[in-house]
Amino acid sequence: MTYLLVGQSPSKENKISEIKTNILTSKESLFFDYEVLYAHKLSVEVLKKSLISLPSVSQKRVVLIRQAHDLNAQAKKIIAGCLKDCSISLELILDADYWSPKDSLLKSFGKLVKVFNFEKEQKVDVFELTKAISVGQKVKALKLADQLIKEGNHPLKIMAPILWAWKKSRNRISKEKFRQGLTALQEADFCIKRSRLKPEYALEVLVVKLCS
Repeated sequence: MTYLLVGQSPSKENKISEIKTNILTSKESLFFDYEVLYAHKLSVEVLKKSLISLPSVSQKRVVLIRQAHDLNAQAKKIIAGCLKDCSISLELILDADYWSPKDSLLKSFGKLVKVFNFEKEQKVDVFELTKAISVGQKVKALKLADQLIKEGNHPLKIMAPILWAWKKSRNRISKEKFRQGLTALQEADFCIKRSRLKPEYALEVLVVKLCS
């Protein structure tokens, strides 16, 4: 089977890992039966050898071609010609940023290819989080906070605009709720800086309190 994975998204890497681990179930198979090639510097000889090589440990080899959108016409022709003969012993993954539906290689695949399109994921704006908090959307706010952390934002950095937005809301909420929110922000800041809680957990607790 051949997999064509198109787009730019962390989800695409998860799919590659899924395909790989479903076929290569041991450390030995990952070492002997997994190969990564790069289309922009791929020679005809290396490509042919990689496609026809037999597996050493597993029932199939996994070959991942990165930047497959850079494959030249000759390389595409070799791949198309090899697929039917090698499909029993080879799982081929083509990783491309983009791919034309009219591409000749895609047409030659027929039923031998599974195509997955991955849209480029938009980064979360921290002000989406503050807005969700302001209207008490706890589930949404927690998901946004989690995504911001996964994008590499430290909880203390996320808390700065939360504090700013909370201060701006002073005239729209009760004095007691405003005071409780400031206390929750101070507690989260203290817990993170004194290592009382994991930063991401402290942020999660804070979001729940502010949404209450």
